[in-house]
Amino acid sequence: MVQPPVAARSCDSCVPNGVRTRMGIRQQQRGRIMRPGETRLPFNGSRVAVAVASWCGASLAVLASAMFLFAALAGSGRSPWPLVAPLVAWLSLAVMTVRWIQNRSCHWLWPIVGTACGTLSAAAFFMVGFLYIAAVPLAVYLVFWHLLRPSGFPLKRRA
Repeated sequence: MVQPPVAARSCDSCVPNGVRTRMGIRQQQRGRIMRPGETRLPFNGSRVAVAVASWCGASLAVLASAMFLFAALAGSGRSPWPLVAPLVAWLSLAVMTVRWIQNRSCHWLWPIVGTACGTLSAAAFFMVGFLYIAAVPLAVYLVFWHLLRPSGFPLKRRA
């Protein structure tokens, strides 16, 4: 007795489009098959590397900003408020960096206030401006990244 030939369908390209089944949750992410117990990290590794490199390059500038503020607080009777601007700019950059690593946009005031304080501090402390150079490309990129996201700047709404 001769058995009829059976069509073997071992590859996905042989299966018609209507017959394909959907992959289960967490079985495939970004073109990579994941194991059942494997979970994806909540951040992108290349973003962390860029942020760490930029912050390490600008670490002397952060320390210089803190030094200027503490010297003003300890020494003279002048108002230290102009010296608070660099620390507000660094805080804003830190918030924007953390939210960028998490792939979430921050409130639109963080980039605006950070840009204003960063520009003011760059003009006030232009003698040590070479220390700030490492953080400028990241700061400019993050300002645009956060303001152009759908949940970022309130003037850019989807219709």
